[in-house]
Amino acid sequence: MEVKGAESMVKRYGVLAVFIFTHIMAGSLVGSFFPPGPWVEQLVKPPFYPPAIVFPVVWTLLYASMGVSLWVFWLADGSAKGQGYLWYSAQLVVNLLFTPLMFGLQSTMLGSLDTLILVLFLGKTITLFYRFSPKAACILLPYFLWTCFASVLAISLWVLNG
Repeated sequence: MEVKGAESMVKRYGVLAVFIFTHIMAGSLVGSFFPPGPWVEQLVKPPFYPPAIVFPVVWTLLYASMGVSLWVFWLADGSAKGQGYLWYSAQLVVNLLFTPLMFGLQSTMLGSLDTLILVLFLGKTITLFYRFSPKAACILLPYFLWTCFASVLAISLWVLNG
């Protein structure tokens, strides 16, 4: 009996490791293809724009927490969680599109629109996660707050730089 319980625990925590790893790697991979570069350095920035080092640190922590949230949701009881997975996947795609839109195309407008869509999709995801796991939903709150801040930053860059 203990072996089966240990196998189950290894599987559960293995899934957690995969969720965290894939989130961090997806964000890192997209970022490596579309780095901010000199274009961002020349933009007029609002006074509340954080130092460049803040972004990779914050996003690494947020991607890890997204993996944890997805894992907690995955563990939650319930068979009708499909909508939660669907909206979670949609917000993740929108999240990963920001970097090529903003930095690849060098478009503050598209970056701004992407962050606004992300706020909406993430809000819907949190609502759906909450039905099955308030804990999974709460783990996404720092990500939601940072995304709101990122929207303000992107819109500010758009307004300041036309």
